[in-house]
Amino acid sequence: MSVEDRWRRRLKIREKLLARAKHALADASAANQNAAQALVRKREDQVAYAKRVIARQVKPKTTARERAVRAAMLGVKHRDQIIYTQNPPRWDGINRACRAFRGQFPRSADCSSFVTWCIWDALGGQKSGADRVNGANWKAGYTGTQISHGRRVSPQDARPGDLVFYGSGGQIGHVAILVDDNKVVSHGSNPGPMVLAANYRPIVQVRSYLP
Repeated sequence: MSVEDRWRRRLKIREKLLARAKHALADASAANQNAAQALVRKREDQVAYAKRVIARQVKPKTTARERAVRAAMLGVKHRDQIIYTQNPPRWDGINRACRAFRGQFPRSADCSSFVTWCIWDALGGQKSGADRVNGANWKAGYTGTQISHGRRVSPQDARPGDLVFYGSGGQIGHVAILVDDNKVVSHGSNPGPMVLAANYRPIVQVRSYLP
């Protein structure tokens, strides 16, 4: 039985005890009024406490897109601690199983590995399943593999968590992750990830990898 289920059972019992206390108060003699009122207040406090415990257990689940944005913004918060590199350490975030909800983030990354980590984390980290971003078992990839996966969407239909690819002449040279209607988090140099206008560079295409 979950914590929530246990406390829901307790709440029902406490509500019954409160009802009895109120009934007893209504029938109490003048001499017993104070004691009866004190019992009602005690039962009311017990009911209120049970409801607070249940409310803490019933937390709305975040969506994959919300988790991707959370990961990206954690990178922005710790941008001075994230080194830009195109060398193998760029997969640090996934290799060390960093999870944003724990406050963990990559110490090294480039643009493509950073956004891959954001989506990997959003999909559950080690439980993320098949690599839908690069098709490389979450161990490799770059913008070229990313544009071969997911689905292309128009910039007008893009949603937070989608990847925005930049370049010129149709050639892609950079990727960032959309975090708001017109904002992306981009990790293209030192210091690390920063929030920029989505159209801060020419957009070649936008792709979605999340529900």
